[in-house]
Amino acid sequence: MKFERPRNTSTKLKVDVFLRTCCSTGIEHPTDPTPRCVPENRATMILKCAESLATSIACSKHDVRLWIIDDHSFTEFLQELSSIFQGINYSIEHLRGTGFNSSAVRQGEMCRDLGRDIVYMVEDDYLHHENAIDLMVLGLTTLEKSVDQHACVIFPYDCIDRYKKEFPQPCRIFYMDGLYWRTNTKSSNTVLMRHKTFCHTYETWNQLFSKYDPWALSEDHTINTLWSNMVNYGGTVVLFSPIPSLAVHLEHQEPTVITQGLANWKDFWNSSRSLRVI
Repeated sequence: MKFERPRNTSTKLKVDVFLRTCCSTGIEHPTDPTPRCVPENRATMILKCAESLATSIACSKHDVRLWIIDDHSFTEFLQELSSIFQGINYSIEHLRGTGFNSSAVRQGEMCRDLGRDIVYMVEDDYLHHENAIDLMVLGLTTLEKSVDQHACVIFPYDCIDRYKKEFPQPCRIFYMDGLYWRTNTKSSNTVLMRHKTFCHTYETWNQLFSKYDPWALSEDHTINTLWSNMVNYGGTVVLFSPIPSLAVHLEHQEPTVITQGLANWKDFWNSSRSLRVI
């Protein structure tokens, strides 16, 4: 399956992307000590992911602004990052504090206060398809009409957990505009939604951001309580993921390859322009 650029529509939306970056360290998986699925060091991995996000923003027909919240990355990395986003409407804020909680809290505050029609909170280790932004926006606005105007959220990664027999998850599958969309009840904090949906659920997000602990207070204790899969329900917001992924999480488990396109992420990763290893 080759993802095509969405058909032109008359609606041009205002989209704000809130990206958290930290080139030196990240939260490690609490139970999985295996290294990430790409061999590059963290700084180079983030730059490649940033390049894919920049391409997706540049390809968008919408009015997209990028807000970067950086956690004490070194000067050389920030120079490379700036060159990647040259020509894109972006702003960077350098944190005074440090760590996941500080950057995530600030991300949530900026999303709440600066967001417009659509907001996309994203972590720095997601590799994006070139049309990811517009396909997610199209998916969101179309799927809302298919679920009786319920609030919807898009998690762009068709997570590997969905294919493990020890992790059964009932779902509904929707097909529209060349993509399948699966309802589910688990996500990371990389999601796209209406700004009003984020504001309505802000207290839950802020609990995750300010008190996150991978063992004691994680997504399962906070944002995952918001999501509905429209089968055994749960929360009040319908969560969708595309099949295959529009953004791949370069985590410790290798993403599942089920079709052509971004799901064959290694080819996409290797074809990315040669960035200077730092």
